[in-house]
Amino acid sequence: MYADCSSTAANLNSPFVEANENNWSVEAMDEYIRNNLKSIPKEDLRVGDVIRYALDEGGRKNVPRHFTTFLFMSDDGVPMVFSRSGKGGPFQYGPASRFAGRQNSRVDYGTIRGIGKDPTGYYGRR
Repeated sequence: MYADCSSTAANLNSPFVEANENNWSVEAMDEYIRNNLKSIPKEDLRVGDVIRYALDEGGRKNVPRHFTTFLFMSDDGVPMVFSRSGKGGPFQYGPASRFAGRQNSRVDYGTIRGIGKDPTGYYGRR
């Protein structure tokens, strides 16, 4: 059920999604966001909200690469998140900024970016 970052974020946002490795992907998560969530300011994040990471690659713009689930705001105003990195990868948590950029020699999650003209990359329930 928690196969990768996208299915983990979808299922934690709404348990009725039933996302799994057979029916979900980062592209499916973008579609889920478009149809079910709304862009919000970082200050309005609530438990279970989704943070999207993307980059430009292969001539394509704003390609989704990673998703995390918001847990809480630290005393310093830093969003703390939870995620599963890669298919069957480890569960991880920490500041949202920790997941931005290059994770290792093969993985780059890009930056926190919204879909289309959305400037935030933070998504909450409608």
